[in-house]
Amino acid sequence: MGRRRETIPLPEPIIHRIQFLLTPKEAARTTVISKSWHSAWLTRPNLDLDETEFRETRRPNYNRYDYDSAEAMKDGFSEFAKKNIQRYVKSNLRIETFRLSLKLEPRTEWEAFSLSYELVLTALNLGAKHLDLKLNGSPGRKPFLPHEVLGAENLVGLCVEGYTINDLVLDQKVRCSKLEYLSLKHVNMNPGVVSKILSACPLIEKLSLTEISNFKGGCLKSTFYDALICSHKLTCLVLCNVKAVALFFSDDCLSSKFPSLKDLTLELFYLYNHNEAEKKLRVSIHSLERLQYVLRHGRQVAVEFDVPCIREFTFKNECSDVPQVFIETTSTEWESHVTMSRFYPNTSTFLGLSKFLTQLSQSKLYLSLKVDRLDAADYEMEYLQGLPCTFQVENLTIEIKYLMSLTSYALFDGLFRLCRPKCITQHLLTQHPLSAGRFRNEHVLTNVFLCKIIERGMKGHYSYPSNFFHGLHDLEEAYMQAPSDEAVGVWRLLTGEFCSDIPAFASPDSYGKKVRFLLKWKEA
Repeated sequence: MGRRRETIPLPEPIIHRIQFLLTPKEAARTTVISKSWHSAWLTRPNLDLDETEFRETRRPNYNRYDYDSAEAMKDGFSEFAKKNIQRYVKSNLRIETFRLSLKLEPRTEWEAFSLSYELVLTALNLGAKHLDLKLNGSPGRKPFLPHEVLGAENLVGLCVEGYTINDLVLDQKVRCSKLEYLSLKHVNMNPGVVSKILSACPLIEKLSLTEISNFKGGCLKSTFYDALICSHKLTCLVLCNVKAVALFFSDDCLSSKFPSLKDLTLELFYLYNHNEAEKKLRVSIHSLERLQYVLRHGRQVAVEFDVPCIREFTFKNECSDVPQVFIETTSTEWESHVTMSRFYPNTSTFLGLSKFLTQLSQSKLYLSLKVDRLDAADYEMEYLQGLPCTFQVENLTIEIKYLMSLTSYALFDGLFRLCRPKCITQHLLTQHPLSAGRFRNEHVLTNVFLCKIIERGMKGHYSYPSNFFHGLHDLEEAYMQAPSDEAVGVWRLLTGEFCSDIPAFASPDSYGKKVRFLLKWKEA
């Protein structure tokens, strides 16, 4: 009989590292592997206390509208959190990263502050270098962040969400001079507080500001922005719905002020005044490699980005207008990811999209369209016939709530007049309520529609005049990947026999899944 193979246990630091890379729930499950894994989990240097996860684990049927139930759950988490962190104190264990996620309701602001203060202060005393503090609650109720946080000299990373940073910070010394990463989201504070933090923390490399309350007033340029442009070590900057974003478009010397900036995210929710909509705004950062620009609401404004070293450009447009974004670059290898969340297939939209894709044609293009009102598809055919159909799209993703008959043809006809997608991803959604009663042909079913039109288009068979699906005659071969095929990487040649053998896609189980098409075009 052969010898029994001896198992060599992993060193505790390696187990700690593995557990750190897992989610808190996944890390907790590793305790059943062996005693050493259970012991490592109890002594892990990365302590995560998440009240939402606690409630889901302890009581899946928890009713937050039941006062007694909510009170019991609140007290239960408070006891759980205090017990966990006291275990570190009694065992004299160090904490590297401390994450605390609290739910404000049904707590009062004082209760939330008191619990946060006790836990955070203990974590700092145990040597925590990274803090991630999140408070889920109503926008008008934001308890104060313990002032000891900004007084922690060893702090390297700080993420704060849902708190108020008191103006008293202006009267005290900010001691976290070793800070390298700062993220503030849904925080109530004035620009002077951020200015003082940035001025006291010259080592910050990553800065993220998202929806900062009270971030307004004439002091923006003289305080926050002046402090921001002095952060010469910044490699990553995120500004979302912060009025200071407008200052970027009025500064012609950003490259010299951010010589190391590699990643930039700008998110605009609205324009600040009417005059800004009348001119082309410009951002010039020569070191930038990744740019994400998000426009949510308001009137479109022309924006020009001078980014000669760009490697990845992401644009998300939630406005109904065609984007007026221009990219200047000398880069020869870069990707562009464009998402239009409110795509209306009409003449101006198709013409504007064609113009937009033209200046992205040197990149590997990924296009995602979310069509809310397919019944509004309406465009003049003569305006689209002369468009250059040369845009190579790596992947075209289409999300449509309902597929109807004629208007669906109009949408895809317009798209095929614009681009030659190598791959199409169609999310399987619902059938239009009217379609079930008015149209009995199987091609109106959402889940088989695109399959049918591609197969028929290659053969030149159309249910409507030959204007529809301009360019499909250039298609040499098409392959389809069903949801069940994706896991094993199988692509099936699209034929009439195969199209008639996919009724399973119309089942309720297919809702929300996706079907992919791989298209091989004839060489010009």
